[in-house]
Amino acid sequence: MTKKQEKLTAAKELSDWDIIQRVLVGEKVLLEILYERYATKVFHKCLSITKDKTVAQDLSHDIIIKIFMNLAKFKGTSDFSFWVKSIAYNYCMDYLRKKKRLRFEE
Repeated sequence: MTKKQEKLTAAKELSDWDIIQRVLVGEKVLLEILYERYATKVFHKCLSITKDKTVAQDLSHDIIIKIFMNLAKFKGTSDFSFWVKSIAYNYCMDYLRKKKRLRFEE
């Protein structure tokens, strides 16, 4: 087992908050655990809103990146899963609003 695998295996028992704190101080490899925990949930949230598998895949990819880029903004005042689902919902709704505005008349 490599050092990376050992670190990931040991860290899987950590809470989301603990993982986030460790990522913020430089242990970027732990992002993999957050990805494993939340990528499918984000995809299903997007799919339930957009009703389009391809669009849901694209949006969920963008959302995961947005979440990872903004981890420092998560203050822990709510559950991390709630924060993730809120970002996913808002991102999808923004997508649908923009799509509606961009409709062209025949």
